[in-house]
Amino acid sequence: MKSFFQIHFLVIVPLLFLVAGCGGEKGPKVYFVTGTVYLDDAPLSDCRVIFNSVTSSEGTDATGRTDENGVYKIQTSTGKVDGGTTPGDYVVTFSKMNDIWDGRSYRMSGERNDERKPDTRSVEELPQQYTRSSYSQEKATVTKDVKSNVFDFHLKSKP
Repeated sequence: MKSFFQIHFLVIVPLLFLVAGCGGEKGPKVYFVTGTVYLDDAPLSDCRVIFNSVTSSEGTDATGRTDENGVYKIQTSTGKVDGGTTPGDYVVTFSKMNDIWDGRSYRMSGERNDERKPDTRSVEELPQQYTRSSYSQEKATVTKDVKSNVFDFHLKSKP
């Protein structure tokens, strides 16, 4: 009869090898994607860039945000920061929100003396032709060749 330790050794060691083999990359292989967004030929800062997959069988939706120079880097929702996305065809949309105040509405701040603060609402700054995938003419094809995954977009404030 085998001892208690021999039985556990025969069970535990193969499990350790199995677990060690499961530590690889999770999810699909992604490739770095970057570029610059311009609005009326000027770099557009703080703009959300959304890569919407054209087909569900290829490509993974991904987003990024432009910096002060209009430069963005894309990442999937489950990927590492600025990690990229999967190869495939994409329709690209954009969103640039701005908080505006109507000049009349206030809310209580919740701070000392309950000061009133302007009550703002968010408004999309870009024309609808860029904000909805059903209207957008901006497209990108992500490939395994990272050098070709640089996409610059030139948007116009008036269509």
